[in-house]
Amino acid sequence: MNALYLSIDSFYDMRGGRWSGESDFGVHWRDGKQWPRYRVSVVRDTGDVYAVNQQTGAVELLGNVKPEPVRDGGDGGPYSSGQAPVDVYDVAELLLAGWAQPEIHELAWVRERLA
Repeated sequence: MNALYLSIDSFYDMRGGRWSGESDFGVHWRDGKQWPRYRVSVVRDTGDVYAVNQQTGAVELLGNVKPEPVRDGGDGGPYSSGQAPVDVYDVAELLLAGWAQPEIHELAWVRERLA
């Protein structure tokens, strides 16, 4: 999936979702070496997970997450006859659980978790 874009503006122009909001997963990610560092984020409307090179501003699409409906177990709650929506941020947090540990901050780890 690793599409590359020259800037965050070109990423949004091609992928959409600019005004949907984002959630960040930190700004100290590496890609096999100490520098440059990257910021990793997920876009709410598209589920795109991307990394921004903090030196050049280039963007790499690392993967995509989709909110998946979850059955509630039929307890009579608001979703008991169907499926409850799950926010894309929740799915990203589950897939990238442990991301805040400094020893994990390699983009290869994110790519593997999203594959």
